[in-house]
Amino acid sequence: MLPSSQLATFDAENGPELVGELFNDLEVIRWDDPLVHLPAQQALKLYLKGRGLSDAEIAEADGIASLPPTLTKRGALMTGRKAN
Repeated sequence: MLPSSQLATFDAENGPELVGELFNDLEVIRWDDPLVHLPAQQALKLYLKGRGLSDAEIAEADGIASLPPTLTKRGALMTGRKAN
């Protein structure tokens, strides 16, 4: 893993390690659930656009996913205590 000064993101994968560098008694509650349902092709295109894909990339992906797709979202809630 990159040093925390070189990381571009903070997410469920690297968050516990980063928070653990600063806090003791770290508790992590993770989830990985199908939370986003896109009912039609247009909704999928808007989602992909929001994720930074170009119109050409979206057109290339057209028809690959079966509809309606369900997207799994991953996250983590972290709590810790600062050492005295």
